[in-house]
Amino acid sequence: MQKLSENQYGFSAVEAMLVIVILALIGVVGWLVYENQHKSNPTVSTTLSTSTKPATTTKATATPAQPANPYAGWKSFCSNAGGLCLNYPTDWQFANGNQSYEIDKITSPSGLVEILYTPQGNPAGPGVGTVSTVNVINVSKAVAPGYEVVSLIKHMTQMASPNYAADIFLAPTSLTNINHQAYSAGLSYSSSYEPQFYMFNDSKLSSYSQLMEVTIPVNNRLVSQNMFSSFLAAENWINSNDVKTATKILESVSLKH
Repeated sequence: MQKLSENQYGFSAVEAMLVIVILALIGVVGWLVYENQHKSNPTVSTTLSTSTKPATTTKATATPAQPANPYAGWKSFCSNAGGLCLNYPTDWQFANGNQSYEIDKITSPSGLVEILYTPQGNPAGPGVGTVSTVNVINVSKAVAPGYEVVSLIKHMTQMASPNYAADIFLAPTSLTNINHQAYSAGLSYSSSYEPQFYMFNDSKLSSYSQLMEVTIPVNNRLVSQNMFSSFLAAENWINSNDVKTATKILESVSLKH
């Protein structure tokens, strides 16, 4: 093999050194350029890091829907004497009594169910002293604050059949039974005395005692007890369509402004 001359070897070494120097210069220049750009724009890294954060979304708060008016399209009546107002369906018949005191009646289309409202304290009579047990079937709120509608069944054991009386009436929530218990659905209690008519007195409304109840019209009498031959028959009457509507009418009672 032919050996390289000293001149050829020296020239090759010089070329290698030049290449190394050039590469080193390129690296230094590139580093200086990078440092200069990094110092002139210090927010680049911050911008890049924050740009990856997810956008915050704000949920819209839905406006709650207003409950439908259960008495929409119904007629209304307010008593000057009693200070109470109520609503009733358009196919129910309203009538005022012709007596010297106010008597208001609202009768179902079938004529079998009637709401009797006497705001001037006319109904009177002794309490029923032959009641054995009273079962409260339902208690619901009226529109008027502090008032409720009570449905109950009285069993009069000392009377011949029919001896189950169903009563549905408007009452202040402060009204209690003979045992000083508040009326509540499912309550059952023994009683030797119950009022014949569940009247109430609210001095803020009127100086009179008032009565508002659901009845069965009997020969155009002023008042009538709803008497049945069994507990089930009395309960079925309370749950009949006309009586349910009558109960809803009592629940519509509000205070006259």
